[in-house]
Amino acid sequence: MSAAQLNLLLSSGSSSIVFDARPVDAKVGTATAAKREPFFRHSLLKNAIVMKSAEGQSDLRTRLFLPFDSTRASRGGVSMTCGNSMSQQEIETFFDAKLDKSVIEGDLRKIEILARTPSFAPFLLRDAFERSGQKVGAQYFRVSETEVAELKSLLKAKLKPLAAMALPSAGSAVESTKLDMLVNKLWDLNDAEFLQPFAHALKIPDGETTDVLYAWIGVSYFNREFTKRQTVLRTFAEWLASKAALPQGTREDVVAQFEQDRKPVRDRIRGSWSAAGGIFDKFNSSYDRLIQHSDASLFVDYLKRARLDFHTLGAHLAFIEQSLCVFAAIQKEKSGSQLGADLLRDLAISMRSSSDSQRGQAAA
Repeated sequence: MSAAQLNLLLSSGSSSIVFDARPVDAKVGTATAAKREPFFRHSLLKNAIVMKSAEGQSDLRTRLFLPFDSTRASRGGVSMTCGNSMSQQEIETFFDAKLDKSVIEGDLRKIEILARTPSFAPFLLRDAFERSGQKVGAQYFRVSETEVAELKSLLKAKLKPLAAMALPSAGSAVESTKLDMLVNKLWDLNDAEFLQPFAHALKIPDGETTDVLYAWIGVSYFNREFTKRQTVLRTFAEWLASKAALPQGTREDVVAQFEQDRKPVRDRIRGSWSAAGGIFDKFNSSYDRLIQHSDASLFVDYLKRARLDFHTLGAHLAFIEQSLCVFAAIQKEKSGSQLGADLLRDLAISMRSSSDSQRGQAAA
């Protein structure tokens, strides 16, 4: 990822792929900063920025990026790939230093949560930290209490028919308060006694109930997020397919380079959107079959792949968010501008690149 693209992501508020953990909110290109509570306790991590990058067709990686200049991250830094579990030894090797376990241990748990969560969408990330019990300042999640309440209400509505399945057959006589209580249990996923018979009915393997149902909730959330981006994504796809993106009379070599850059991006956009649509079709059809026809067979089959779909959708959304951020910047430029061409080229290059080093120079 180039410095220009990193700058765009940091300044655009694309928090679903960039989580800025720096103790200051630095305005790009200025020294102006507003103080806030540190996210990481250890001094070596205090200026960290965590990013999601989609590599290959569905491989999603989490990178911890440490800028050389905390107020101007695009000037370069070093980065490492973070896994779902991180040891103190791994991070000590990265920093080539011995670290205090009492200080770094909490930060490692936070990195693990960031790595496990397939998107930094503020609601999803806030929910992940709340479920983990890790206390983090609310200012790191750009989502209002009203929006959180609305999203929880929408997602719980999807859980209500599932909660009703756990009740004895009572028709309309089921008390709404009892049903709401069961919906909350399915949302919180912390009552093993309640979940066990429910999980057996859905043929979820023992010990996997929480992860499977949480992933199903996550896919439901992504369904909404992808729908919200459909219009602007279609506009981007039309721009990529149009020769009008370059002014008449543009040099042939410039046209050839533009064609070389836009084709892989166009193909990847089409592939990501099509793949996501296929996942949502299976997700929705299995749910509708369960609710409308009381047939759980498709739903049971779908739950077997819910966790994989959750993370695959995260990879597709990461690529789409990165692309839309670049497209928004290109749209602000005059037709045929060099900066616009450079941004598209960088997007094509970063998309084609699948190599990953444990430690690297420049952006990430």
